[in-house]
Amino acid sequence: MGKIIFWVVAVIVVMAVLRLWNLAKTRAEKSDTVKAKKDNPEAMVQCVRCGVFVPRSEAKKLSDGFHCADH
Repeated sequence: MGKIIFWVVAVIVVMAVLRLWNLAKTRAEKSDTVKAKKDNPEAMVQCVRCGVFVPRSEAKKLSDGFHCADH
C-alpha cells in the first residue's frame, strides 16, 4: 500500500512541476510579446465615416480615405 501512495504522490508532484514550468514559460512569452509591441507601435488612422481610430493594418483604404472594418 505504501508503494502505491508513493507513486501517486510522485506523479502529482511531477505534474505540478510541469504545470508551473509551463506557466512560467507562457508568462515569459507574453512579456516578450508586450515588449515587442511597445518597441514597435503601429500607426493609427481615423475612419472618415465614424471617426473611430483603428490600426492601419486593420483599416480599409478607399478613395475617400480610411474606413474601419464596419463599413
